[in-house]
Formats: sequence, C-alpha cells, structure tokens
Amino acid sequence: MKSLDTPSRILGYRVRTILPCAHGCSPVDNGLLWTGNGQILSIGSYNQIKNEFSAPIHDLGEETMVPGLINAHTHLELSHLHQRTPQGRGFLPWVQGLIKLPLKNPDPEYIRQAISFMLAQGVAGLGDISGHSQKLMHHIHGQLPIPTRLFIEFLGFRSQPHPSWPLNDAPDTERLSASGHALYSTRPELLQEVKNWTNLYQRPFCMHLAEHAGEVDLLTTGRGDFADFLRGRLFPSSYKPPGQSPVAYAHHLGLLDEKTLAVHCVHINEQEINLLAQKMVHVCLCPRSNAYINCGRPPAESLQAAGVPISLGTDGLSSNFDLNLWHEASYLAGIWQGNLSLTELIAMITLNPAQALGLGRVAGSLQPGKIDRFSLVPKDLQASMPV
Repeated sequence: MKSLDTPSRILGYRVRTILPCAHGCSPVDNGLLWTGNGQILSIGSYNQIKNEFSAPIHDLGEETMVPGLINAHTHLELSHLHQRTPQGRGFLPWVQGLIKLPLKNPDPEYIRQAISFMLAQGVAGLGDISGHSQKLMHHIHGQLPIPTRLFIEFLGFRSQPHPSWPLNDAPDTERLSASGHALYSTRPELLQEVKNWTNLYQRPFCMHLAEHAGEVDLLTTGRGDFADFLRGRLFPSSYKPPGQSPVAYAHHLGLLDEKTLAVHCVHINEQEINLLAQKMVHVCLCPRSNAYINCGRPPAESLQAAGVPISLGTDGLSSNFDLNLWHEASYLAGIWQGNLSLTELIAMITLNPAQALGLGRVAGSLQPGKIDRFSLVPKDLQASMPV
C-alpha cells in the first residue's frame, strides 16, 4: 500500500464500468477510481488496484462512470432571463424578444445558481461567453473549482470595438480568451483582429456560425426579414453582403482552423462540412437550443461521418430549458439517424470539448493527474445505447 501524510483526503470509487474516454483506453469492468487532493490518482480494475491506498472505497453500484462533463458553450451572464424569451417562433422573434430584456448588470445570484446546478450534474469544465458583464464574469470564473474558458465576446461594426478588453493586453489568466459574436454582427476586420489575438496567445477562438436561415440569407443576398431588422440597427445601412455562405465567408476571412470552435452549424451543406473537416475546426452543437428557438436541426450525423470533432453545449438559459448536459446528450441520441455508440456520445461531452477549449491537459478524460470530477451515465442511456 502507498502511505500518504493525509490519507483522509484519499477516496476510492467502485462502479460496474468505467469509460475513461482517453485515447487508447478501453472500458474498465468492475472499475475503481482513486482520487486525492483534487486529482485522479489511479484508475483500473477493482481487484488489481483496491490495495493501492489504505483509504475508504465508496461502492457506487451498477453504474457507468465517465469523466466530468465539459459544457462547451454557455452564456451564464444571461441566466436571469430563463423562460423570458419567445419559444418556438424562429430566430428573429427570439432576438426581438431578447433585446427588450435587461441584458446588462445581471444579479450574480442567478449565475451562481446556474453554476451550482451544473456542478451537481458532474460538470468539470465549461466554455462561457460574456458580451455584457465581462468583469463580473471574470470574477465569478476566478472563484470556480473547475477549469473554464471565458470568451470575451466582441460585437458590432463600430470603429472602436466594444469591449476593447482584452485585445489591448496579454491575457492575465489562463482561462481568458476572446470570441466574435457572428459574421453578421461583428465587423469583419474586428473578427480577424480577435482571431489574431487568440492565435498570438495560443487560445481557442469561438464564434456562432450558420445558426439560422436568416443568417444565410443576409450573408449571401443581403435580403430577408433578418437583414431588414439589422440594417441600420447593428450594421450600417450601406452594408453590402459578401455573397458567400457563412462557412465560406469565415474561411475567406481566415477564421477557420484547429483552434476555432464554431457554434451551432445548423445550416451547412456537405461541401461546407468537408471544409470544416479539412480545416480541423471544432464544432459545438446545441440541438435543444436550436429546437427551443425553432431554427433547424444540425447535420450531426454528416459532421460525425466527415471526422469533424463534435462537442455539445447547452447554450444559455435565454434559449434553453436548463443547463443539463445529460439532457443535451439524450436529446441528440434521440434524434440521431443511424448508429451512435455511448462511447461516441460521451466523447462529445468530455474529451472533444476539453480539446476544443484547450482544457485537455486537466480535464476531459479519467487519467492520473487530471481533475477528480466524474459523472454517472443516466440509466436510460446505459440501457439504450451500445458502448
């Protein structure tokens, strides 16, 4: 046995099956996970490693253990808007309803409640967008017990970007990065500046891409109700569309590479999917958010078949029913056409988002040295999906 000065901090967890979600690691039957001091110490068969430490072992029963979940895309600063936005009427009515609500100066208690809910579900990391309350969110993220990636979001066509932080400085914490809102809502040169900043400091870059049909119409033709709504409001009346689809335009601007996380990707075709795969772009799907707004179904199966690394995110409470990543995974499994294994699905909420967010060194798989958080697969998924 190993002898440590603080054996009370060492705990073991025995389950029927462990899915480590690490490359080259097979499922472990009758598995045991040893944890201590906030990290995983050892993982393996119960019979082989049960005597590694003289510490308590909790038998969790006939469960399937997976790594702590990684929510790839959230808007926690909008948690106070839960159930206050139009549902099921399309993207434009949703936006029109959203901008009538108080977006700035949220009550931090709503945000902390949302975080507590996610932590209780076994979340071990997240990607979060802040476009209105950056300093507050920076402070809240600094207090969290899990690794996170906070993207400061840049929006608008003004010559002076808002916010200017953090583009005028080097990042002051490991968690900080930057994102553009979308191709139709952020000035092209600013998107490139943000992307260059993230490349300079080796951070992931994030943006909403091809979320709804109005976005496609706006960028390809400059016409449609969504374009009419934004013209003179968000972008100038003199705005001329690039005449390209969202994916093609993002590629033209140099925004697509292995450090890009493209969120939603609902309205894309096979050629665009192949381009995303070629550029090694990470894609985050938020299928329940898309259903809540009623802006389409992402081509998840085609993305998977092309080799695009898929992550799942809940989006924010302004466009979803809750922040339960297991609900997101179950929903995707329910609409999936064809074969999808439990291992593939779990990768979308653990390993893939950890890599997309640059958190793979500390989270995303059950391996010694990584964060000691794990989650248990819901019974219905255990029963309905092959490993």
